[in-house]
Amino acid sequence: MKINLDDKAQQWFQEELALSDDMAIKFYPRYGGDLQLKQGIGIAFTVEHLPADSYHETVGGLTYFVDSKDTWYFEDDTLNVTVDNDEIIYSK
Repeated sequence: MKINLDDKAQQWFQEELALSDDMAIKFYPRYGGDLQLKQGIGIAFTVEHLPADSYHETVGGLTYFVDSKDTWYFEDDTLNVTVDNDEIIYSK
């Protein structure tokens, strides 16, 4: 599992979310969506406190994570995140 955020995505998250130091961006599986790493299940994000047992990376001063209970969805894949016309785009 790997999370890659390009410069556009990093800038968008920093500008739009105005996160405090103790918060992180959580990627998680949800029903439906454009990119489906597993059939019928897409990707979404929310802002939460970083759990100690999560898979996480810090890029450009922001921390992104996948909760340990959701790693099954992302395993063996690379999640690429970009922004186009103020819309978040996921790809593998």
